[in-house]
Amino acid sequence: MKKFFYALHILLIVLLTISVIIFVNPLRRTEKTIRKTVLKTIPIGTSMDETIKKIKSNTYWEIDSISESNGYTVSKDGRPSEGGGEEIGSKYIRVWLGGYRNIFVTDVSAWLAFDENSNLIEITIRKDVDAL
Repeated sequence: MKKFFYALHILLIVLLTISVIIFVNPLRRTEKTIRKTVLKTIPIGTSMDETIKKIKSNTYWEIDSISESNGYTVSKDGRPSEGGGEEIGSKYIRVWLGGYRNIFVTDVSAWLAFDENSNLIEITIRKDVDAL
């Protein structure tokens, strides 16, 4: 009987540890929550140059692409892309925020739109799941 309770305690500790590791990652939160977190670091109105500095100062974030000739587009389902949909802004920066793994890998990106004066006007978060 003691062995059973000992094994049960070990199992509970392992499960608790795994749960904490999984749920502590902020990228597992909703896109809306992640957007609020990014906005705390890069508020609306921030210049494009200052935004780039803030992104580069974050050890986890990486700039995927920068366009100074057009904004990003949003499809009918609200997902940002580089073509086909409503255009947001006159310029944009796409930033890889990081990723996490369940069964599949999920990458999390932020799309930052800027107006013609290079001031931040919108942030959209996108999660992509690599299922294959």
